[in-house]
Amino acid sequence: MDDAAILRLTYDEYAPVFERLPLLTDSAIQVAIDEVADGNPRARDITPASTMDMRFVRELEASGLLQQLYP
Repeated sequence: MDDAAILRLTYDEYAPVFERLPLLTDSAIQVAIDEVADGNPRARDITPASTMDMRFVRELEASGLLQQLYP
């Protein structure tokens, strides 16, 4: 897409629908684990907490950097 006006309109239309900081949640990861477990029962032993470390994202959020980038 090379039309800057159309790109801007599209962004302006859809940007409010998305969270500014789309953090992963335990429930979202659990859905993925459950889907994998359908084909691989060993996946049931996995917990959401063992698959992600949101510490760095939370540090960025606390620093204010993300707010500066996405006011």
